Amino acid sequence: MRKIALLLFIVLTSCTKRDSFFCTPDNKKPNIKYQSIDFESYRFDSIHTSYSGLTLQKEDRLLFVDRVFMWVYEFDRNGDLLQRHLGRGNSSRELPMGNIEVAAITQDNDIIFLGATNEWIVVDSSFRRKEQTKRMLGMKLGITDKGMYDQVEGIYAFLDEKYTFKSYGDNVYIAIVADSEMLNILTPDFATQARVLARIDANKMEIVKVLGRHTPELAKSEGNAFPYFTFDIDRSNGDFYLTYELDSLIYVYDKNFNIKSSFGYSGKDMDRNYNMVEMDNFRAEYPLQRMKRGYYDRVSLVNGKVFRSYKKGTHSQYDGLQIYEDGVLIADVETPKGVEIAAYIEPYYYSAFICDEAREEISSYKFKLEK
Repeated sequence: MRKIALLLFIVLTSCTKRDSFFCTPDNKKPNIKYQSIDFESYRFDSIHTSYSGLTLQKEDRLLFVDRVFMWVYEFDRNGDLLQRHLGRGNSSRELPMGNIEVAAITQDNDIIFLGATNEWIVVDSSFRRKEQTKRMLGMKLGITDKGMYDQVEGIYAFLDEKYTFKSYGDNVYIAIVADSEMLNILTPDFATQARVLARIDANKMEIVKVLGRHTPELAKSEGNAFPYFTFDIDRSNGDFYLTYELDSLIYVYDKNFNIKSSFGYSGKDMDRNYNMVEMDNFRAEYPLQRMKRGYYDRVSLVNGKVFRSYKKGTHSQYDGLQIYEDGVLIADVETPKGVEIAAYIEPYYYSAFICDEAREEISSYKFKLEK
């Protein structure tokens, strides 16, 4: 009985809930192991590309997914080109679709592609298209929830400003944004009622549930130009990790999207002097705010660590990167502009591909974390 009581105490005190979506942080004392990181820039072999691409890791290979030409270039850890796959076409090793918006690798090493007009195509680990997989993915719910804003059709769109698309088990998850006359970034209910994540049944290829809420910081802040978030999924247990642009905390949810914990510290030297963007000046002021100010950018789980990149703002020649291990901050370092951590191939961590059309090159950064 005493053991049961102790376990209940641990569970109940591990996360003090503010509501069903968020909880107060249980921050552990930082243990800074890395004061700085040596980011090594290197170029990949020259390829024919649109310079608009996605980064995937497949075992010990880095994949560059060209969103326009729909080729998938396979590189080794040194940036040497091994092979080119797919492309636009109708054969079993091509993609009969418009431009690629996002792609995700499943636990079976299949790759799911979502097209610009919601086409859905799956290729297996040998880059052969699976039969009967080209279908349209509509913005409709297979299961209808009770809340007004839990309906999908006519309210939400996929978040193309900051696409995040992840696979776990029989589902894939994608960031969504309320974008309708009823509910949008300029309406009062957006900050407190809009959902942020869609669960898609990978077999039925339909949305079955919408999840989450915007951070409470959005309702408090003048920074309504920063309503977005990114997420990653722990493949070992299905836990979600979410970071919001205005919130210094990282929120952890279980595979059923129940809040488990939160942790996180403010980034260094961030320009957070936000100005409220009004409707009559939205088109001009919105992109200006996002270009000038600092915000938390992307979260990724790589090799058992949580990486969160953040923008400092135009006043700085650097961006920032935080690294957490078991919820403990072990590094908060300066990075070159635009660095997002995407992969680990021993002994290096790799950033997402950086496309420079003017120089006609694809590059990346890699670094080691010495023990």
